[in-house]
Amino acid sequence: MEYPTTPIPSLGSSTETYIPLIKSESDGNYTKVRRRTTKAREKFSLKYNNISFDEFDTLRSFFLAAQGQSFTFTEPMTGVQYTCIMSQESLPKDYATTNTVSTSVELEEV
Repeated sequence: MEYPTTPIPSLGSSTETYIPLIKSESDGNYTKVRRRTTKAREKFSLKYNNISFDEFDTLRSFFLAAQGQSFTFTEPMTGVQYTCIMSQESLPKDYATTNTVSTSVELEEV
């Protein structure tokens, strides 16, 4: 399954690189920290401003079909492909004008 290529995310979308950590606090007032994984992961925050209702329906249909499953996402700025999951449980729909909406999608590499 592939993430939709249209609509194109708006400027203001972002990518974040993170490494999950495990922290263990001790009675001696110190904290041990280690990596949970050996590989860094990417998080994507995609913003869609002033898209048509049809474009929103495309995103909504994908959201409903892909929730709980992994899929291929091609980062629009670099063209690099990632295997991702939806990291949000709801899809917001903000009415921007009478015929457009804005929304955002959160993805996380697996």
